[in-house]
Amino acid sequence: EAYRWADVELVSLRKTKPFAWTVPSKIFELMTTQRRILAAVEGSAAEIIQRSGAGTVVEPENVEALAAELDFLAEHPELLVMDGSGVEFVGKYYSYDRMAELYESLLQDTVQRFSQGKRAVKLMPRRVF
Repeated sequence: EAYRWADVELVSLRKTKPFAWTVPSKIFELMTTQRRILAAVEGSAAEIIQRSGAGTVVEPENVEALAAELDFLAEHPELLVMDGSGVEFVGKYYSYDRMAELYESLLQDTVQRFSQGKRAVKLMPRRVF
């Protein structure tokens, strides 16, 4: 409902190392609206947008690329409505059940590693898809 007025949904992050593995939570909400996401992101967030087929990714902080993509979409409004692949992707990889399974697995791994005298938590999150 909150995004009904939008023709395209913009997600942007600065081009910094920590943002390369940051995934804004609004991406998942936006993927369920079936409107094109235009994402100026890199890393994990970019991979999610590309693999889901829910939108287009441009380089963060690249104003020319962002403007060019907006111009392209203005000339091709038929590309603004998505086919539902984002909804399917969220359901398959980011449902509450899937997240609970991954969280439980992470906790089990942490307990196992701790019992073996290893670092309790891995530094990088595991892949979801």
